[in-house]
Amino acid sequence: MKKDKKARLEQAGWTVGSVREFLDLSRVAKMEAGDPTVSIDLLVRSFLAMGATQKELARVIGDRTG
Repeated sequence: MKKDKKARLEQAGWTVGSVREFLDLSRVAKMEAGDPTVSIDLLVRSFLAMGATQKELARVIGDRTG
């Protein structure tokens, strides 16, 4: 994207991101929707990336009430 166009969009309040950022948002939307194509690995990595501890993760996995 041309720098002047990006600057105009940002000045108008738009957020300009990359394709990678967009795809990451798509993954989050899939996780939130409970999409069965989301891997357990992605769920665990996301949980840890949000600052959860391994102990918290173990507690959530072991919870039989949900």
